[in-house]
Amino acid sequence: MRASIMLTLWGSRCWSPITTCRGETLPDAKRLLTPTCATAISHRNPSQAWGVAFYLMLALRTLLRDKGWFDSRGIAVPNLAEYLDLVALGTVADVVPLDTNNRILTWQGLSRIRAGKCRPGIKALLEIANRDPLKLAASDLGFALGPRLNAAGSWTICPSAWRCCCATTSVKRACWPTSWTR
Repeated sequence: MRASIMLTLWGSRCWSPITTCRGETLPDAKRLLTPTCATAISHRNPSQAWGVAFYLMLALRTLLRDKGWFDSRGIAVPNLAEYLDLVALGTVADVVPLDTNNRILTWQGLSRIRAGKCRPGIKALLEIANRDPLKLAASDLGFALGPRLNAAGSWTICPSAWRCCCATTSVKRACWPTSWTR
C-alpha cells in the first residue's frame, strides 16, 4: 500500500472511516486510516491526528497526481509542505510523544515557521505570545501558543481561533481576543 492510507472501502462507492483498531489483526479493508494501529503506519509508534491528516493529504495528492487529475483541470499540484506549520503546532499542542515520525513533522514545521513561511495567524500568535520566530522551539509551541488555542476552544471561541490561525492574509491584532494575551 502506497503511503499507508487506512480507510475501509464498503462496496465500490462508500468510504467509512475506522476510528479504532483493537487486537493484532487489522480489519479486512482495502485502505485504513487510524493513528492507533502501529503496524499500519510503517511499523512505527502511533501518530496523532495532525500527522495522520497530513499523510492522508499526501496520499490523496499522490493518487490524484498519478491519475492526472490536476493536469486535466489545469491545477498546480499542491505543495503540502505549506501545512507543516499547522502540523507542528497541532502535534506539540496535542502533547503527542515526539517519536521519530512526529519529531520529523515538528522539526519541518518549526523550520518553516522560523523561516517566516507560516500563516499570518501563527505569526500574530507568536507576536501575542512575545516569541521570536527565529528562536522558536517546540516548547514554545507547547507552552506559549498551544495553551492559548486550547483555552480558546474551551471558551467557545474556537471558530475564531481556527480562522485566525489558518488565515492566509494579514491578521490584525484585533482579531485576537484580549483574553488570549494573558
